[in-house]
Amino acid sequence: MITLNEDGFERGFYRFSGISELECPNGWAPDWKRATDEDRDGINVRPEIKPKYQTPEVRPGTGKWSVSIHTREATHQAVLLKQFSAEPGKYHTASVWSMGVTGLKGDCGHGMRIGIDPTGKVNAWGESVLWSDWYSQYMKDDWQDRKWEDLAVTALAQNQTITVFLWSSNDYPKDAFAHFDDFKLEVEGDGGGDGDSQPIGDLSDVIDRLNTIIVMHQETQLQVNILREGLNTIPKRGDTITL
Repeated sequence: MITLNEDGFERGFYRFSGISELECPNGWAPDWKRATDEDRDGINVRPEIKPKYQTPEVRPGTGKWSVSIHTREATHQAVLLKQFSAEPGKYHTASVWSMGVTGLKGDCGHGMRIGIDPTGKVNAWGESVLWSDWYSQYMKDDWQDRKWEDLAVTALAQNQTITVFLWSSNDYPKDAFAHFDDFKLEVEGDGGGDGDSQPIGDLSDVIDRLNTIIVMHQETQLQVNILREGLNTIPKRGDTITL
């Protein structure tokens, strides 16, 4: 496993579009679900994104800065996103530490996760995004206010660019703060993951292990010799396949 990027959000912040409430880490951009005419006040509000410096919202021992996505007395669906160069056909793992803070006003359905779009698209609500498991208030056995939790997701890059999303949302209009720290992006070799979730890839490694394929057709046994020099014809029964 090779680390491509480590970002403890120590590289400074900027105001997205000059908006003081959107102070994003350098290289990252915000996006959020916009309120519709049908939404009542306090629903799908633009969040605030702020740096945190040497506070309890910075993961101990890992630097001086973290970043938060939050709203007060409102709901939000919001992300920080960043595109990275990738190696197509290889598995990439994005991870980040997250912590939720909701105060004393009760559950608000707060949750955090990390996602990768292996095609490089930038729509966090798109179908091509692969997400980690949630860390949320709905996890009654595991959730704890002000507890750091490691989130990770792995995806097979389909392009020379992938997009990473840090997600925060809450379902009920109460205070909700998501804090993120110690982001990391790593690349692995081909393979990995469990059988059902692996995309179909190059099968040449499987074919290369074969010395002879025995093909059964009715009562006739057909032996096809495999020569490892590259497949260049569509075989018929009795033909030699050249690989």
